[in-house]
Amino acid sequence: MKILCDRAIEAIHQHQLHLKPDFSLPELASHVGCSTNHLSQSINCQLQRGFHDLINELRVNEAKQSLECSQGKSVLDIAMESGFNSKSSFYALFKKSTGLTPGAYKKQYDSLQCQ
Repeated sequence: MKILCDRAIEAIHQHQLHLKPDFSLPELASHVGCSTNHLSQSINCQLQRGFHDLINELRVNEAKQSLECSQGKSVLDIAMESGFNSKSSFYALFKKSTGLTPGAYKKQYDSLQCQ
């Protein structure tokens, strides 16, 4: 199960699958060559969270990196580029993860120069 979970995470990162708003467990299972049920069980056992929680965590992390160096992009643009397809779910998940709204998080980094 660990090997399967590791292969799934590698595929997600390698192909940046989490950035696709319509990304699904069956699509990931197809990438790693196993059944949806087997992959779901592997992720649940190895990571102690479900597929959607994993993908949302990766998307929030992507958004955090972009917000830290947004270079004129709006919060909504960053949310969409990070794979979210709903502003309300992005805001709720981001605040749950960081304790801050995306705008407040971005404001902390506005004065930094990015490359």
